[in-house]
Amino acid sequence: MPGNGLPEFTVRVDRQDVVFSFTCVAPPMFSGKVEQLARAQSIDVVLVRCFTESFDALPASVEATLAGGGLVPFTLTDLTLYRHEDDALWLVPTGFGAAVKLTDEGLQLHLVPPYETLIDRAFGIYKSAAEIAERLYPQVVR
Repeated sequence: MPGNGLPEFTVRVDRQDVVFSFTCVAPPMFSGKVEQLARAQSIDVVLVRCFTESFDALPASVEATLAGGGLVPFTLTDLTLYRHEDDALWLVPTGFGAAVKLTDEGLQLHLVPPYETLIDRAFGIYKSAAEIAERLYPQVVR
């Protein structure tokens, strides 16, 4: 999905009516373009920012702008990938607050995150990070 002022690595998933975009550029670069696209096309847009010099379990930060169905765009920033114990994939905040569930039908906003404690949150983040590491470095991760 070239153009629209988004990073080169941008794809639209028509089935879920979501655009996913990937960059290694720090905020606020692209944030305005994400909201413009979401508003103009009444679509949800997820921007994943990877930070190679980070020492976090998962060196990425996610921004999600929800505007599907013609709603006024609602943006959540500083989200992290989280794998729930039921295998659902989520974008969760730093502590507690609104979270986004990634489903076969698209993105779902939840006002309460899918974990009860910060320890549960950490476990889900590590699980997600391990899955990504296994895909990126299958010969190293066992």
